[in-house]
Amino acid sequence: MEKDPEMLIIGDLSKDLLVIDGKREQTLGGGVYYAGFAARPSGADLLVLTKLALRDLPLLHELWRAGVAVQALPTPETTTMTDIFEAGTGYERRSEISSAAAPFEPEEIPFQHSRLYYLTPMMHGIV
Repeated sequence: MEKDPEMLIIGDLSKDLLVIDGKREQTLGGGVYYAGFAARPSGADLLVLTKLALRDLPLLHELWRAGVAVQALPTPETTTMTDIFEAGTGYERRSEISSAAAPFEPEEIPFQHSRLYYLTPMMHGIV
């Protein structure tokens, strides 16, 4: 990207494991994932800035296919959340962090003149 994007969405893409009454399902999540899809139809010049392990780059294909520009910074681990829902708790969500991407450092965010910065941390201290 030659110039700063109009909208910059910063945060973790998450590999989510949903466990509902013992049944497991893999899915993607994280604020950058949902915000990227939501912002795309606006026509704004947008960029998603995320961190993930290099082995997980294929997880970005859905965003790329939808025309969302993504810049992925390498980190040893991709954030992985396990969300557990059980009938015995009235399906209240219990979340566990299985792995976490490294926090963003100020120098990793090279864009200084975007009109909108949308920070979507998964937990305290990420962004």
